[in-house]
Amino acid sequence: MFITAIHARGFRDLPDGRIDGLDRVVDLQGPAPAVTALGDAIELAFAALSEPGLTRLLRRWGLLADDETPGLTGTPLPEQASWTDTETARAIVADPGAPNLRVDLTLALDPPLYGLLRAEAGRDPRVGTALGQGSELTLSVGALFTTTFDTLALTVHELRIGDAAFPTRAADRPHWMLRLLRALSTRFRRQDPGRSAAQTAASARKAMLGQTTHAAYEAWTQALQPEGPQLRVADGPGGRPLLLGDDLPLRRHGARAVQDADLAALVHLSDTDIVWAESDRAWLADAVTGDASVLEQVFRVHAGGTLQPETATPAPRSPTRTLPTTLRETRLEPS
Repeated sequence: MFITAIHARGFRDLPDGRIDGLDRVVDLQGPAPAVTALGDAIELAFAALSEPGLTRLLRRWGLLADDETPGLTGTPLPEQASWTDTETARAIVADPGAPNLRVDLTLALDPPLYGLLRAEAGRDPRVGTALGQGSELTLSVGALFTTTFDTLALTVHELRIGDAAFPTRAADRPHWMLRLLRALSTRFRRQDPGRSAAQTAASARKAMLGQTTHAAYEAWTQALQPEGPQLRVADGPGGRPLLLGDDLPLRRHGARAVQDADLAALVHLSDTDIVWAESDRAWLADAVTGDASVLEQVFRVHAGGTLQPETATPAPRSPTRTLPTTLRETRLEPS
């Protein structure tokens, strides 16, 4: 699965922006505020499908204190998140008086997702008809901040297969939709500049010792070669995991090598399809197009990138009712 088009609205640095015709390797010119907002938009669309993804996004936006856990409600999909700070989120939206975000993603289905839907065609003929119109899926997600900017409500507005739209409300959505959304929820990951070398080493050791992940660990060890060192994880002081490069501490190769080791862990050890990274490393493209490709798509943000989102000036908004200071209490509906 990979993203072929993005339309983001309501972000301060991307009030109305889109980018279409995306291939499997996307080279964006940046870092730049609009490009960062584009990454935020993609991450928001997937974050609306899982609690771990939503928590990662809230931390990336800087909305949580170091020891704070967000208040999340809604099941099986997160519907609302809350935190204590009331200032930081104001910098995310284009119009604090109408703090709405909207993201539309167009996705090219891969064989597993296509097969999941094709298997449902016998029980839901609309699925078979929709697949006959094309193998692209459109996911539309909305987010609304309260006027106090300490709570966020999330809504899956629309899901289309080809030209056919399916209801997304919990009470109305078809039985297969939740399985599909859960399958989508883990397909996108974004490099976290705040991750420490210790966290990367812990992920590598877990993969090295796993019954089914050792091959992925071996791929990670070779990811930076031939230009960079061979990676390895070993026990350091007190038994804590330590990153090695060519069998010596990786820190010898500089901070960039440690960051690359973490990025390689994201590529090889996170079991995802799409990776967003502020890097121009050639091996990122190889992870998509090489003989042993492990990704479906990579977004590389770097000064030599050629793509930027096309932006439009939003039309003046009509007067709206006063927004609530608190969002509704979530009512759990059966899926």
